[in-house]
Amino acid sequence: MKLKFYQDPGHGWVKVQRKFLKKLEIADKISSCSLMRGDDIFLEEDCDLTLFCDTMEKQGITFSFEESHTNKSSKIRSYDSYINYTPEEEQEIKSLRTKMLAYSNWNKQSIYKIKRASLESLKFWQGHYKNFTKKIQP
Repeated sequence: MKLKFYQDPGHGWVKVQRKFLKKLEIADKISSCSLMRGDDIFLEEDCDLTLFCDTMEKQGITFSFEESHTNKSSKIRSYDSYINYTPEEEQEIKSLRTKMLAYSNWNKQSIYKIKRASLESLKFWQGHYKNFTKKIQP
């Protein structure tokens, strides 16, 4: 398995999918030092990445890293801190995303952002658009 390792001058993160952390049974052990954007989790290199690599090795999963380095501050730094959502919260995220996508004729960039929004962001926008269930007519 090849994993993408993002680095900027001060830090690094490895990108994995939330469902893979659950499959490894470590989703509840990841710290808030790691970051997330939608279902993409960016494991912080100093602590959470070690846990991830140790778990992969114990389970006999071979992996390698494909490095991506920037000399600027990485946009990953602006992502939300990792949260291990409960099954109920995951269902709420799915429901809010579905309602929001049905609300309007969004452009591609907006759809991309909605599909990657955190529960907190979706709740904010739910309050802003008072009623996601009411569809705007073109």
